[in-house]
Formats: sequence, C-alpha cells, structure tokens
Amino acid sequence: MEYPAIEKTKSDRDLFTCLYQEYRQVLFKKFLPLLNSPETVKDIIQEVFIRAWIKREVIKPESSLKGYMYKIGQNLIFDYYRQKSVMYQSAWLYLWQQEQEWPDENQVTTEDKVAKIEMIVSQLPPQRKRVFELCKYEQKSYQEVSNAMHISLSTISDHIVKAKSFIRSELVRDFRIAG
Repeated sequence: MEYPAIEKTKSDRDLFTCLYQEYRQVLFKKFLPLLNSPETVKDIIQEVFIRAWIKREVIKPESSLKGYMYKIGQNLIFDYYRQKSVMYQSAWLYLWQQEQEWPDENQVTTEDKVAKIEMIVSQLPPQRKRVFELCKYEQKSYQEVSNAMHISLSTISDHIVKAKSFIRSELVRDFRIAG
C-alpha cells in the first residue's frame, strides 16, 4: 500500500490522519463534478475512508491506495444514483397510487411532483420519515420495518397514516390538489 511519507512506526490513528489529509481534497475534487453537492461528496468520502480503513489489512502493498479509494468512491456514487433512481420511481409509484387530480397536467411536470413529494417527506420527523421511506420507497412490509426499527406494528401504521396525511395536506396546499 502506498503510504506517502508515513513511517511504519506510526500508530493507526496517526496513519489514518495522514491518509485522510493526503487524499481528502483529491477525492473531493474528483467526486464533486459527479455529484454537484458538497455535502453528498463529504458523505461519500467519509464512507470511502471507512471502507478503505476496514479493508486495510487485505489491500495488497503493491496496489495503489488512491486507485483503490477511487474505485470505492465510484461504487458508492453508483449506489447513490441507484438509490435516487429507486426513490424517484417509488415516489412516482406513490403518486400514481394516490390517484390525485393535479390541477393542470401541462403545468405540473412529473419531476415537479416527485421533487415536491421528496421535499415534503424530508420535512417529516426523523422516525416517521424512515418508516415512510422503508414502507413506501423500499416496499418493506410493516412487519419487516417493525423488526428492523424495534417498534410496534401499530406505531408503524400510525406513522404511515400521519405521513400520508401530512403529504396530502401539503400537496393540497401547494398544488391545490383535490384531497
């Protein structure tokens, strides 16, 4: 593994700090044009370092650490866009299932509708948002969500009812949709 200017006697903490300082800005410049969001890039870079650090013992010394971290970042960016695609498709499916009457289909694009729902969902309280995303976007059953989050089925149901009510009221307010 290429550890630039790092002595073998350095502690794990020192080694990680050196690697972070060496590659953080390089990775940021490489990933920013792909994501157009500094916050998302920072999240991706954090995950790159975590994964590289976890795998540090199995990385071959002759391989390029920078190349390895680029590859991790590339895979994380693909996952990010894949997840965004699933969320977009799920939001569209949710819209379609609601069978709402939008005021003028020519004035309100699908992208506007999906963006609005994503913005509304982001305003939900954290636990309600997570329950809604798991049930509606990721198509998890109430039982699966209950097991994963360690909350009762009735709490899951309550979160979904309140989330749908909030989303509907916001859509009615913003798009004057028939509720």
